[in-house]
Amino acid sequence: MDTAELEKLAALEQDHWWYRERRAVLAKLLDQIGAPGNALDIGAACGGNTQVLRDHGWNAVALDFSATGPSICRQRGIPAVRADATCLPIERSSLDLVVAFDMLEHVEDDIGVVREVHRVLRPGGQFLVAVPADPELWSAHDDAVLHRRRYTPEGL
Repeated sequence: MDTAELEKLAALEQDHWWYRERRAVLAKLLDQIGAPGNALDIGAACGGNTQVLRDHGWNAVALDFSATGPSICRQRGIPAVRADATCLPIERSSLDLVVAFDMLEHVEDDIGVVREVHRVLRPGGQFLVAVPADPELWSAHDDAVLHRRRYTPEGL
């Protein structure tokens, strides 16, 4: 996501219905997971989901490929790092939870990202992922937001 789009997102995400609902879904899932531990929010952009993790007691860090996203996160008091999700700067088996909402569809090497997530998760760790469904629903919106794919349950 380019700098201008991230700045728009930063201005919108607290009040926009889409982002509020995404955070509510994440909060509900976190209530089901149990005791918090170490977490990483991949594709965190401005850190809205990372803040939900932190509010639920997780030691969470935002990770984004852009320079702008982590900068905005840090301004908001959210720990953040700039990195490529196919080469995570995280120790093997060190995380209890990885969250990747609405980012896999933007990455050329989505399988590489999933391999990295597997590498950094502890045994029994969890990966929460949200992606756009059903390739048959491909539209101009997917083109506009630079999606590379939509997923089927089997493909995911």
